[in-house]
Amino acid sequence: GVMHIFYWNQLMESSRKKSLFGLVLVFFFFSESQISPSFENQRRETAEQRLKKMADWE
Repeated sequence: GVMHIFYWNQLMESSRKKSLFGLVLVFFFFSESQISPSFENQRRETAEQRLKKMADWE
């Protein structure tokens, strides 16, 4: 009934927001890698260091 339609609309809205968010993320990462690859490398290094720290904790 009406509630089902309302729920479906909410579901579609949330999924649309998620896909839009994903597109923004992809665009952001793409532009980042295009503009400053060195910054990307630094971020990757810090991520690896964080993983090493986490591994040391265990």
